[in-house]
Amino acid sequence: AQRNVFLIMDISAFEWFLVSQGRDRYDLPNWKAFIDAVGRHYANQLSIALYSIVGEPSPPRNVTEMKRLVDFYRATTDELHQADGGHHLISTGGFNHMEDETPQTPWWQAIYSLPNNNVAGFKTYSLDDLRLIPKITAFTNKIDKPAIDEEFGMPQNVGDGIYSAIQYNQIQTSRSQFYNDVYRYGEQNRVAG
Repeated sequence: AQRNVFLIMDISAFEWFLVSQGRDRYDLPNWKAFIDAVGRHYANQLSIALYSIVGEPSPPRNVTEMKRLVDFYRATTDELHQADGGHHLISTGGFNHMEDETPQTPWWQAIYSLPNNNVAGFKTYSLDDLRLIPKITAFTNKIDKPAIDEEFGMPQNVGDGIYSAIQYNQIQTSRSQFYNDVYRYGEQNRVAG
């Protein structure tokens, strides 16, 4: 705060605590007390740009699974908004495997559209992820929400500056070229961060 630096308050580690206790990670009652404590504690912290709840859910395979996932994110974003008093932006967390949706299960669009999910987060770790950026930003622009590439990367063995001929998730470039591609796609498609 003294240096005017902003951060993402990522609370996703709580998911692994729930899993370690044998509890359902997608059930609001398991999150409620924690979310309420976080929201109250950090409500007046000026250096928080946004909260990130928990990303990387498995893509739902049917409408019932999609409804459960959307309901979880609706409940957690609403709870955090109330606990925080609306002082900070909220993101459900960064998603991946978004290309695995079906016309019957447009899960990420439904979650991005939730009223207290203010920032649409995604992750880029494959050629499919990279190619999906225009679709993601077209949707987020339509619903007037910023999209952020919350996380991206690839292993060092593909080569930092020179491609080592080791393919990673259909990507056939060096890490530096992939990072350039991520930034180029982001700029071309108005990714906010």
